[in-house]
Parts: sequence; structure tokens; C-alpha cells
Amino acid sequence: DLNYAGGTNPRQALDLYRPKLHARDVPVPAVVFIHGGGWRNGSKDAGWRWLQPLVESGAYAGVSINYRLAGEARWPAQIEDAKAAIRWLRAHAATYGLDPRNIGVMGTSAGGTLATLLGTSGGVKELEGEVGPHQNESSGVSCVVNLYGRLNFLAPESARAAPGQADALSERLALLFGGSPDEKADLARMGSPVTHVNAGDPPVLTLHGTNDDTVPLAQATEFARACQRAAVPHLLIVMQGFGHGFQDPGADGRIRQFFDRNLRNLSVEVSSAPIIKRARDRAAP
Repeated sequence: DLNYAGGTNPRQALDLYRPKLHARDVPVPAVVFIHGGGWRNGSKDAGWRWLQPLVESGAYAGVSINYRLAGEARWPAQIEDAKAAIRWLRAHAATYGLDPRNIGVMGTSAGGTLATLLGTSGGVKELEGEVGPHQNESSGVSCVVNLYGRLNFLAPESARAAPGQADALSERLALLFGGSPDEKADLARMGSPVTHVNAGDPPVLTLHGTNDDTVPLAQATEFARACQRAAVPHLLIVMQGFGHGFQDPGADGRIRQFFDRNLRNLSVEVSSAPIIKRARDRAAP
């Protein structure tokens, strides 16, 4: 419940998990988790189940953030909050034993959108906002893990929402943008990570299910092509048979490898081979 905005709003607070098993005089990389929930629900409480193995390894600190939901504030308040949280971490890195040069971010669903946008919108002044007291700190991140996030709010209809989800999506996005994405095209375009892909963006790992009935897989493949054109390091892992909202041991292992490679500079290869769903695979919020 550390407030990163300099106020008392619980939606602008984060939880910080520090590893017990590391030398206190050696700063550790931080992995920031951003929750999903369709822009209307969710909280930082969801972060621990994702961050626990990283923190308990002793190699990483974990951070799980809240952000203002659409019922409280319209876009771009959500990305402004996320950027403020990154700036707060840098400002307090020495206090908590963090390495300010190595901050990774991961998110699920709407959190995946925000995480990816943190990676692609560096230098986009319109999205920096004025949240928090640490405006002189950078909001940049070293790498991104996107789990089934929506990456293009203005995609063609077939790639914007899965069949049967169009009405529900329109309702959520109308609350977020103050109108439909087509009516608020400038906001929707600004909020789409694919819009901002440019050479120099940090590496991105995307994991997306073939059976996702909320965010079509086409969103992930479009983003992968955009990264390829811009020479941005990107890896798409197709989760065969998985729907929306998964957590899988095989995926967890590759996420750890990705962070080890990009935050700890370890010589680790991350396989891009599809991960196939087993009968016991579990869902995650």
C-alpha cells in the first residue's frame, strides 16, 4: 500500500516484495505486475501469484500496482498511473535496494495492454501525464511480458473482439474512453500499443491463447508483425488450446528465462515453440 502518486487514493498504490535471499548491498532488478479486469475490476492483490517464484528466487524484487479504473477516471489516466509507478520506483530504488536500470513489466489482459504500452510509448509526451511528484524520473522499462492484452483498439471488427463479445467490449471501452473507439479514435489510437512501435523499443514477450474468446489471437500476431518491421525484439508464444486468463507452468518458465535474459544479462535462450494445453492446466485471473 505504498502510494506512488503522493496522495491517499488506494487505486494509486503499489505493493513491493523484496527477496530475503540476496546481499542487501547488491541492487536487484524489479519486475512490475499490472492486473487485468476489463478496465473496471481487479487489484494489485492478483500480482503475488505471478511474482512469488521470482521474488523467492532471491534474484528479483516484485511490484504489483493498482491504477484508477474506468469507473473512476477515463483514459489516459490508467497509463499515466502506470508511468507514475515506474517513476516512483526509480526515485526510491536506493531506499529499497532496486536496480533502477533494470525494471521489467508484465501484465494480464488490460494489464498486458498497459505493460506493452509502457514499452512502446517511451517519449510520447501525451501519455506521460503529471501524476506523482517524480516528474524528472524516466518511466521507461527494460522489457515487457504481455499476457493476452489487447494491442489495437481500432483493429478491424474480426480482430477487435471475439464473436459474442462485441457488445460487452463496446460497453467497457465506452466507459474507458467516454465513447466508442470509433467515436474517440484519437484516444483509442493513442492507447493502442501497436500504434507506437518503433526501433529502440525494449524487448517484448507475448503469450496468447488460440482459444481466447475475449481478445482474438489476431491482436498478438498483428503486433508481432509490427515489431518485426521496426526491428524490435519480440517473441510470440502461441498457447495452443488456451483461452483468456491462463497461468501455465511452461509459460512461467519461459517468462523467467525472458527476465533472466533481459534484466540479468544471462545467456538464456527463450523458445518460441507453442505450448500445448494439458488437461490439468489452470486458469488465472
